Amino acid sequence: MTQFCRNFTVLSLLFLLTAAAFAQTDARLRLAQSYERAGNYEPALEIYLDFYQKGNRGYGIIRGIQKCYLNLHRYPELIHFLQNLTQRFSSNLSYKIELGRAYYLNQQKDEALKQWYKTIAEQPSNGSAYRFAGRVMTELRLLDEAADLYLKAIQTIKNQETLYRDIANIRRAQLDYGRAAKNLLLWYLSDRKQKGYIQSQLTAMAKDNEAAKKILLAIQNSADANPGDKGILEFEALLHIRLKQYAQALTIYKKLKNINLLLQFARETVLEKAFPFAIDAYRLALVPNQKRHRINDIKYYLAKTYYAQAIWLARQKKNDRAQNAFKQAETILSELTNQKEDFRTRQRSLELNGDMQQRFLHDPQKALSFYRQALTTVQGNSANDRIRLKVAEIFLRRNDLTKALGQYKLVTSRQYSAEAFFRRAEIACFQGRFTFALKQFTRLQGKLSVSDTLFNNVLKQRQFIEQYRSDSLSLTRFAAACLLERQQRLPSAATAFERIFKIGGSLAPQAGLRAAGIFKRLQNPEKSAAILVQLLEQFPEGEQTDRALFLLAMVKEEQNQLREALVLYMRIITNFPDSFQIDTARENARRLQNRIGATNQ
Repeated sequence: MTQFCRNFTVLSLLFLLTAAAFAQTDARLRLAQSYERAGNYEPALEIYLDFYQKGNRGYGIIRGIQKCYLNLHRYPELIHFLQNLTQRFSSNLSYKIELGRAYYLNQQKDEALKQWYKTIAEQPSNGSAYRFAGRVMTELRLLDEAADLYLKAIQTIKNQETLYRDIANIRRAQLDYGRAAKNLLLWYLSDRKQKGYIQSQLTAMAKDNEAAKKILLAIQNSADANPGDKGILEFEALLHIRLKQYAQALTIYKKLKNINLLLQFARETVLEKAFPFAIDAYRLALVPNQKRHRINDIKYYLAKTYYAQAIWLARQKKNDRAQNAFKQAETILSELTNQKEDFRTRQRSLELNGDMQQRFLHDPQKALSFYRQALTTVQGNSANDRIRLKVAEIFLRRNDLTKALGQYKLVTSRQYSAEAFFRRAEIACFQGRFTFALKQFTRLQGKLSVSDTLFNNVLKQRQFIEQYRSDSLSLTRFAAACLLERQQRLPSAATAFERIFKIGGSLAPQAGLRAAGIFKRLQNPEKSAAILVQLLEQFPEGEQTDRALFLLAMVKEEQNQLREALVLYMRIITNFPDSFQIDTARENARRLQNRIGATNQ
């Protein structure tokens, strides 16, 4: 029993001593790591080396020594350390590659390359050796060497084609977009499952026309070498679109005979207002043997494109062509509205016809007739509510606020109910019921998230009423003028705002700015400028001063008074550095300086 107690005591002491030693070791290691994280590499290195010399050659110790040597720029010592490691651990690839890095950082580039190539020669079929060495070369900006190494790996070892992506990234970093595209295409040819990713990379590189042209040339060379490859033809079409070479792109899509690609091309060219190409694409997509609802969809978007073209041509004062495009849209919609069994197509076509009557022909009565027919077509609540908002807008413009409110009250879908509620509160403002409107806006704000696009409009209306409600007479007059503007009765609105400005009061600056803006839209720059000059004289330090200066500068430009406009832009830049107009003012000032300079020459 006594002997057992002695043995137990000795073992306990040994255990305690060992535990204490381990605890001390852990504490010192944590101290070294703490020094390293804080950037105190000298004391950290001293502790790590002490551990290493005492036989602790774990990964954490070796990594710590390497990192400290690197950050202290003690490259000769790092080389010596790594040489010992490569001898001790001859099969460890990492130490050999890192030795090459140390040589390079020590200004021994030839020795570094020799070390890397020697390491790879020892394991010629090891793809990891190529990748590891290439990654280090890339980090050291030895980009051509890394690209050559990756290419050698592809040629030497099977199934290394993903390295084409790495080569492409290197060429992209060198701004050599042609060779970057070439390597991406080689990767595509080896693995067509990567088509989507490669397409996104090719288009992302085509940031400007110069880059796009180089990429397009690489694609065309690949297309010549691989005739008939549909993926490469798609890449080529996309680059033509990026360069706005729509005829060439459409020619390729005709060859491919892919309806989805034609529809995608049509959508993109509509956004670029290249309407003739979009129309050709939609017509090419109208091939037989498709489901009826799909054909109806294509026809609907074809009509919508004709309508968009008509609006655009009208703005360009090309009225005959605009009328022709409008009639094409009407003809297609007439066919679609007779689709008795396709309720969705019928309702959308009636709604679009209403939009056309309202916006192009400015015939609200006819538009109302189409909207009402659309509402008799049984469809989802959301679609009906969208149409009700348009009907309400017609009543609002007719100054029939009661009927407009009635339509807004019918809107219940989640998608449109908030907008309808906002419009009802807005009508309360037009009617001079500001206390009620304020309650409605406050209630709506509580239901909206900050990210909702309607939130800022609600907040703006609340703040406006709260700021000016004490001057109820001016606020009532201002709201009435706002209603006239909403009703597109612009001459009356401009006159009403000008009257408020001349009377004076708390809303005079706001009214003067609105009047000047509307007169500018009415192409009456003289009247607009006169109001703005008076506004700036009366309120030189007002909240709207920067906006008034900006608007006056734009009016002066329209009047070809470039020097006066430049002076106004410079006042904004100098006196209002926090203005929302500051960036545009700078851009316009630079443009005017160039124009004035060119005129002087």
